[in-house]
Amino acid sequence: MDSALFNEYSLLKSEYDLKYKGIDFNRILAHEFLLITFRSSEFEKLRYYQIISLFFKVRKLGKLRDVFSKNILVTNGIDRNDYTELIEGFTKDLSDYSYYSLTGLPNEYTVKLSLKSFFSAVNYVFFKKRRCINSFKEKLCIAGAIVYYRRILDDLENSFAGINLQGKKYVAFNSAYDIETLITLFFKSKGVTTYHLSHGVSYIKYKKTMPLDRVNGENITADNILVWGESSKRDLINNYSIFPEKILVAGNPKYPKRKINVKQSFKTGIVFLGRNIYDDQNVRIVEIVGEVSKLWQIKFVIKPHPRSDLNRIRLVAKNYDIDVVDTKYTINDILKTGSYDFAIAYNTTVYYEAMYYSLVCLRYDQDENEDYEGIEDKFRDEESLMKQINKFKNMENEDLNVKIDNLLVTVLGMGIDNYKMILNDE
Repeated sequence: MDSALFNEYSLLKSEYDLKYKGIDFNRILAHEFLLITFRSSEFEKLRYYQIISLFFKVRKLGKLRDVFSKNILVTNGIDRNDYTELIEGFTKDLSDYSYYSLTGLPNEYTVKLSLKSFFSAVNYVFFKKRRCINSFKEKLCIAGAIVYYRRILDDLENSFAGINLQGKKYVAFNSAYDIETLITLFFKSKGVTTYHLSHGVSYIKYKKTMPLDRVNGENITADNILVWGESSKRDLINNYSIFPEKILVAGNPKYPKRKINVKQSFKTGIVFLGRNIYDDQNVRIVEIVGEVSKLWQIKFVIKPHPRSDLNRIRLVAKNYDIDVVDTKYTINDILKTGSYDFAIAYNTTVYYEAMYYSLVCLRYDQDENEDYEGIEDKFRDEESLMKQINKFKNMENEDLNVKIDNLLVTVLGMGIDNYKMILNDE
């Protein structure tokens, strides 16, 4: 995935600048545009009958009317335990709120195809001249998505007809992607104050390539953005030109304040590898720590990313007699054992989580793509890795603890919990 693909996505967005009932549909269609331009397997596997079904499909969201009886509505469209924990963490002190999970909501089908909506979408997609060139399948998918999302908006309009939403607040888990984009834009059009919940260190600068994840900053549709720490606020301003007053430092309840007291023995290291798109570099990291292990008698254990080529990683690790952690164990499972006295990370925010558990974490920077804020802890070969180990081993403990503490507050929002104050929940 390179920058050209994200530029192609941006072109699609600018060319399909459709408005419906005053709502920008190119923001809602970001999901489809990304699937198309990044040649995702999800799109490639789509059969024509599945695309055609979009013209007859609707996702009923009328239930939102019932749950929005409280002052604050919180939704989540992604079924992941860590995301659910994040929501539970920030809502624990709220009282006047309701939560609605959008995951698993079934689509319903109707035989009543609106010919006006159908011909309008087909004419707009197939017969308007554009700079971008798309295949018949891609155009049909876009046209079907337009009809599908129009029907959902019409259903929301009918469900909330006559309901005064002024003064209400809506917190979307991710207002930049998929169905929550549509819901956010709908509520904004009704006078609801909307918030985007950050679910990671998501707004960083990419050094080499722009992955699909960049949409998490580029397509935010909410009025306000809740970030973990000052670092993300700076990233949104510098990388996405977001107005500072829209960005609110709320913290992350997952990381309450704790005393940092790093270990400096460097006898056993846990190595957190990057995603599968970085597997070539992941292999090189295993080779580096393997050589260091042989020369300096430092024990290493590898934690591969679940999407990595596990057989490839295990084969290289076996050559150096290095253990590989079973993917059933989470990062927290590993860090909470207290079995390690330092860590290594590559293109992953586990870098910060390791430090939260009082581990010095070193970063491999060869072909590094994700520009995370940190301390001077990077290496690219066996020699530079040993230099970093020796440097941190001999550093004044209190100075190191203060550096890491400040970094965790700035990036993870350690010890900060401003959600109740920001949302004015009485």
